Amino acid sequence: MKVLTTLVAGAALTASALLAASMPAAAQNQPAAAPLARPAAVTPGVVTSSCTPTKISYKVSRAQSNTSSTSWQTLPYAGLSFHQGGASASCVIISFSAEAQAASRDYILVQPILDNTTVCIPNENAFSTSPEPTGLADRSMNFVCANVAPGNHTINMQWRTVHGGTATIFYRTLLVHYVP
Repeated sequence: MKVLTTLVAGAALTASALLAASMPAAAQNQPAAAPLARPAAVTPGVVTSSCTPTKISYKVSRAQSNTSSTSWQTLPYAGLSFHQGGASASCVIISFSAEAQAASRDYILVQPILDNTTVCIPNENAFSTSPEPTGLADRSMNFVCANVAPGNHTINMQWRTVHGGTATIFYRTLLVHYVP
């Protein structure tokens, strides 16, 4: 099985820009939320490659987690250990889905981190945004860690809010595709 992955590292209009454009501050009777700022290191573009991860490990949790932190935190029950096989480095593909809810006019950002040191791409994904309270809604995103050396590794999902409102993630599924 050959996997071809195309990642868009940036876009002309982010979800926050669309929200800001569709909901003027005057109509909201509240100050407009600051647009979601992408890290300076992220250059708009496309990364294309291929790899052959054929083994999948997964974790499913029905635990509710809440945070209002604006600093990256490890999301409980959203981490997996695995052994990357092969004779040389290859990619690891992470699929993450969850029921998520951001506080009104806030964002939930998520990203996977490999071995607590390497953030996989695309980083700082705007997983859930909320111009108004809407309740839990299903969200998903795929990520790639390129050039992962053979050996034992751990993937943990991290999350944070942008403005410090309460964020909730309930049911969640983490899939890690790797070389056996």
